[in-house]
Amino acid sequence: MDDSPDFPFDPVPGRTRADGWTAERQRLFVRHLAETRSVSRSAAAVGMSRETAYRLRRRAGARSFAAAWDAALAFRPSGDACEPAWLRSRTETLNVGGKVVGERRVYDRRILVNLLRGMIARGELDFLR
Repeated sequence: MDDSPDFPFDPVPGRTRADGWTAERQRLFVRHLAETRSVSRSAAAVGMSRETAYRLRRRAGARSFAAAWDAALAFRPSGDACEPAWLRSRTETLNVGGKVVGERRVYDRRILVNLLRGMIARGELDFLR
């Protein structure tokens, strides 16, 4: 996580509890998210749950946090950047009657959308506004 970039944002306001989503936990969560691209693992890394992370994201005043979240998911380390987002995919196993009959590649458009959101959040696409 040492080489993950910082995603500046205004922490979500609310009651501050030692075991809750403190400003520091929110910052660490976003940095872990950039590294792992996993909400569950990032939340667990800061001692919180996936469900409370999504609740925090939906809370009033969380717009800046949500933008940092999206930017973290879209972040690609420079060595990885040559692979276009629309080419990344996952393999799904095809089952018929409980038997594996093949595999197919599934392309996820959300990856491209998150990449664009992150670029907008960083001001890289200001010409579109």
